[in-house]
Amino acid sequence: MVSFPAPMPTVMQFENLKGTSYVEGTDDVKLYDDAFGQIVAAALPVSDSLARINRLKMSEGRTP
Repeated sequence: MVSFPAPMPTVMQFENLKGTSYVEGTDDVKLYDDAFGQIVAAALPVSDSLARINRLKMSEGRTP
């Protein structure tokens, strides 16, 4: 999300394999901002994520 001073709109930027897309407009930006907030809220803390990755590596016989 890129925020600009008024009167410029806030813009959401999406990067993917085909390039970059942009969304602007209050309702559209809010939709994506809310979705991102839900993803962040559901994510494990960094330390827990690293521990889980290391456990998976060890279960495959790889070193962490």
